[in-house]
Amino acid sequence: YISCDRPLITSLYLLSACIYYNRLSIEGSIKYFILGSIASSILLYGISFILIVTTSLDFFSIKYFLLFSLESKHYLDIILIIFFLTIGFFFKLSVFPCHMWTIDTYEGIWLPCTVFFALVVKLVMFIFTMRVFCYVGRF
Repeated sequence: YISCDRPLITSLYLLSACIYYNRLSIEGSIKYFILGSIASSILLYGISFILIVTTSLDFFSIKYFLLFSLESKHYLDIILIIFFLTIGFFFKLSVFPCHMWTIDTYEGIWLPCTVFFALVVKLVMFIFTMRVFCYVGRF
């Protein structure tokens, strides 16, 4: 069963398995799905931790919380939030500590799909990462 509420993500997972009878294509598609789910869950855990600590998901509320309510009890919370968001973003962007999955995943995917995943998807995630870190991190 494939849900229709996320058509782009669903179509990317289907697009990665477009060479049906190739074993490497199906293996790459399954790896892409499983590792993308793990990265999304780490990112979602960081975002939910932001909601728990700051009681808001608005960038200005998060910035206000970081500026004016830094007490000793919130340092560990902020470090965990930054850790989970950074690991989630690095995993989605395939940056150094979390880059080894892309080799296995892109090995069996059709070349135009690989180029699309490497350029468009990473560019969108990079823009989202910069927006989050620049709006919240600017003091």
